Amino acid sequence: MRLLVISDVHADAGSLERVLAHAERHGWDEAVFLGDAVGYGGEASAALSRLRSLPYRAALKGNHEAMLGELRRGRRPNAGKAIVETLAQHLEQLNAEDLGFLDSLQTVYLEDGWGAVHGALRTPFEYLISVPTVRSNASHMKRDVYFVGHTHVPAAYLQEPGGEWRVRPFTGAAGSVKVPPGGRAFLNPGAVSLPRDGVPGSSYGIYDEDGRELAIYRVS
Repeated sequence: MRLLVISDVHADAGSLERVLAHAERHGWDEAVFLGDAVGYGGEASAALSRLRSLPYRAALKGNHEAMLGELRRGRRPNAGKAIVETLAQHLEQLNAEDLGFLDSLQTVYLEDGWGAVHGALRTPFEYLISVPTVRSNASHMKRDVYFVGHTHVPAAYLQEPGGEWRVRPFTGAAGSVKVPPGGRAFLNPGAVSLPRDGVPGSSYGIYDEDGRELAIYRVS
């Protein structure tokens, strides 16, 4: 089974469409969405409509969905003014189907071969952005492979059997990494919108479950 792994769409319907068109050429069976459908961008309704159309293995809640939920309950999220104002605008745009999809998102997903969270294991929205942070989260692993998002930086954090954790960044148009038997990994596909590693373009992953191999692609 080949899984499309995407994260951090942030109401950017145009970038999402480009990613999906690119991914179609490589072939995939089911999607894993790691959260943050809303926030920052201006196309919340269109992005949610497209996300709702995908065949999912797993779909997760990001920190921006959590903040949107606070607004829906009449609370002000602990975030900057611009972020809160954008989420309030998104809330006005979304229809019942969009809100139903957001309500269905999970915080953690686990199956036999892998797990998925938006941010990290130690705390839900921690940034797994360095090897020391990964080491601190490794003791919380219930599966050998986890998909994570949140950082907007495509990377693989790998531990060979009995070895040290190391990072494999993805800065080119395409790259891949394989998790060896007995090894462990945190695999981050990067972001559909707003990359934060200085490399322009959206990024996403396709994960081959049988071979435990993740391919990362950049889309301009």
